[in-house]
Amino acid sequence: MTSKLWNRSIWCCLLFVAVFPLFAQQTGALHGRVTATDGSALPGVTVEARSNVLPQPRVTTTDLTGDYRLPALVPGTYTITYTLAGMQTVTRTATAILQQDNAVDVALGVAGVSENITVTAQSTLVNRESTALQSGLTTEQIRELPITQNYSDLQKFIPGVMYNPDTFRGPSAGASGQDNVYMFDGVNITMPLFGILNSNSADPNNHDIAQVSVVRGGAKAIDFDRAGGFQIDTVTKSGTNKFTGEASYEVLNKNMVANQSGAQLLTYNTDRSWASANIG
Repeated sequence: MTSKLWNRSIWCCLLFVAVFPLFAQQTGALHGRVTATDGSALPGVTVEARSNVLPQPRVTTTDLTGDYRLPALVPGTYTITYTLAGMQTVTRTATAILQQDNAVDVALGVAGVSENITVTAQSTLVNRESTALQSGLTTEQIRELPITQNYSDLQKFIPGVMYNPDTFRGPSAGASGQDNVYMFDGVNITMPLFGILNSNSADPNNHDIAQVSVVRGGAKAIDFDRAGGFQIDTVTKSGTNKFTGEASYEVLNKNMVANQSGAQLLTYNTDRSWASANIG
C-alpha cells in the first residue's frame, strides 16, 4: 500500500468516527411490551415497523418478558405490525420523535377467527421511565402552530421559557439564558458565551424542519453538549419513497400584535407575508 493510499484510508476512518456520533443522535426510538389479553408476556412476537422515511421495514422480536425495542429510527410516523402464530395480528401507528424513546405497548388476543386489528390511537409522548424535562414537536405540529418562518421562534414553545429584554443573552427556561445550546441537524449553531442563536452562520426556515426536540435544565449536561438552560435540536426534512408537496401563504398584520407597555412603549408597525411551495 502506497503512502498516499494509506493516508486516504486514515482520513476516511477519522471522518467516519467524527460523523457517526452526529448521525446517532439525530434519530429516535420506539420500545414496548407485548402481552396476551390476560396480561401474560408473549415472547417471540415479530414486530415490523414500516415508514416512508425508510427504504425497507425494520424487524425485531420480543424477548422472554415480551419486551422489544427499535433503536436508531429516522424521525417520522411508523406503522408497526405485531404477528405471532395462533394470535391475532395487531397494527399500531406511532411517531418516532427526535432524541426520544417512546413506548408502544400492545395486547394480542387469541386468533379465534381470521381477522386483523388496527389501532389508530396515537401512542403517548410521555416517557414514564425518565425524569428528564424534554418534549418534541412533529412536522404537523410545527405547520399548524402559529409561528413565523424564523428558526428562533421555535424556542417560544419551550414550557416556562422567559424572554430577556437583553438582546445579548438568550431566553431563560429554568437557568441562565447564557447556557442555552442550539443545534441544527446535530450541529451546534450557538453564539458562544451568549446563549443565543448564531444567525450570522445559520438561520434556517421552519419549512425545512421536520421535528424539534427540547431538553431543559441541564438534563444532558455531559461532555461538551451540556446545556444548563435548555438544549434545542432539530432535524430537517428528507426524501421518502413517495412524492409529496405543499403550498402555503401566511400573513402577519401589525394590528395582530399588541403594543408593549413598560419602561418603553413599543408599537409593531410592520405588515409581513410569506409564500412558499415545494414538491419532492
